[in-house]
Amino acid sequence: MTTITKLGLALALAVSGASFTSQANSDDTGAEKKFNAKPFMVFGYAFGGDDMGTLEYDDGSTSDVSAGGGFTMGGGVDIGINSESFGFSKPIGVKLSGAYKFDSATADNADITFDRFEFTILPYVQLNEKVTLGAGVSFHTGVELSSEMDGSSSESYEFDGATAFVAELGFKQNEQLSWGFRFTSVEYSLANYSGVEATSGSNFGGFMTYSFKQ
Repeated sequence: MTTITKLGLALALAVSGASFTSQANSDDTGAEKKFNAKPFMVFGYAFGGDDMGTLEYDDGSTSDVSAGGGFTMGGGVDIGINSESFGFSKPIGVKLSGAYKFDSATADNADITFDRFEFTILPYVQLNEKVTLGAGVSFHTGVELSSEMDGSSSESYEFDGATAFVAELGFKQNEQLSWGFRFTSVEYSLANYSGVEATSGSNFGGFMTYSFKQ
């Protein structure tokens, strides 16, 4: 599956989330909502993880690919919870999201990509009007390292799905735009290989989240 196709799937996840939450909010006709769902899109970039490959260019410069770094694009649903109904003093919620993440290096005659899909469950507490703190889990699947050299020879290595621990500190700029700093701890194991040391995909990244108007 090409990177463009995977990006298309990530965008489809975001659109599906928007459609789902619009229907969920319209179906909630109770006098007092216990849940308030907002669809969102998320974009980010992260650093970290083991080195997976390097391309060297004619001018002597290099480009590295890592197991934790790279771009993230996806979408999901931010479910705000009426905390008073559950006896909590501070607002709480949970973000459910799906995203495509990749790091790549390209040249005229070579390409290296490490990518995967991430499905995240992130409960959070709103510390004040601007700041949230969350921690949860992320399920990574379709984890793959692929390379192509000289337009002819290509190799790919698949990794087993993995469960990651995620912690995030978020800052809300306004009702639609927010920023987050996220730490992810995860290791990947090569599929169908034994005795191979696990690959660290742990990383730290910054994210921009755009929430749709309701």
